[in-house]
Amino acid sequence: MSMNYSKVRLKIGVNEIEIYGVKDDMEYLGQLALKIYDTVSKSPNSLQSKVTVVEKEDEQAKRAENIIQLPDIQPDPNSSLPANILKLFISEWGKKPRRLSEVKEVLDSFGLVYPKQTVAVSLLRLAKEGKIRRFKNERGEYVYISVPSKIIQEEQGEMA
Repeated sequence: MSMNYSKVRLKIGVNEIEIYGVKDDMEYLGQLALKIYDTVSKSPNSLQSKVTVVEKEDEQAKRAENIIQLPDIQPDPNSSLPANILKLFISEWGKKPRRLSEVKEVLDSFGLVYPKQTVAVSLLRLAKEGKIRRFKNERGEYVYISVPSKIIQEEQGEMA
């Protein structure tokens, strides 16, 4: 799918501001250009110290979400899906809360392609077994995180 890009150029005296972005963001780019113009027109002598371009918070969050961090593990294609998911959560990668989509993306990147629903069921079962934790984040989405190894050792000690 091709993206349509636009450019907003604002020239004030000898100073020129050029903003380049996706056409869908034209309204935001226009507002940004007007804010810059207002700032510059009020104090043209201090142009460099007053004008700063800041990305929208939503755009920063989207960019951060699009970066896939791969755990330092070697999944076994002959192992079960839950076993490979546990490998993910035992690594450093699993110490940060992860959404279903993140788990699926990492599995896909290792060549372990499963339907989203299958991964979701495996995560839920692992959570019910106490092998990983499941809770809602501030956005109301379910996230999964590793169980500290100390708790796992205590449970295994009680079973023995």
